[in-house]
Amino acid sequence: MNADECCHRPADIALCHLLTHGLCQGDARGIDTLHMGKAYLKFGTKPDLELNISNLFMMLEKYHVKFPKIVVAQALVETGYFTSRVCLECHNLFGLIRPSNGEYYTFDTWEESVKAYRDYVQYKYKGGDYYDFLDRIGYAEGPKYTSVVRQIAKSL
Repeated sequence: MNADECCHRPADIALCHLLTHGLCQGDARGIDTLHMGKAYLKFGTKPDLELNISNLFMMLEKYHVKFPKIVVAQALVETGYFTSRVCLECHNLFGLIRPSNGEYYTFDTWEESVKAYRDYVQYKYKGGDYYDFLDRIGYAEGPKYTSVVRQIAKSL
């Protein structure tokens, strides 16, 4: 798209501005900036925050989730380091399941699953060892779950 091909909608005008005043002229911000600009202009929302360990820590802090290293370790175990179908298709980082029908919760963004973890899991925590809490509430079905989570959390 160039300036001559632009429509007159505000989003198209802004995109044309990006194309004609920088990005097409070798702007160092490159294609990533153009892609983010298109997503923002097209949908009216900022692009989703990339799912990685650093951003997950940031969201845990933002939503006041306790024991962030343990919770990141849980997310890594539950999603196979962010590669599972439930993670990629449902944006569910913690394997959260609806009690009513046993199906996985589906979220619009992975950040929403962080809030859900806080609201559906951590609200039950009343103190003490967090690993014992996870065992006590039956968070995982596997007998070695908390020991695996503990090992990963120590490495973070």
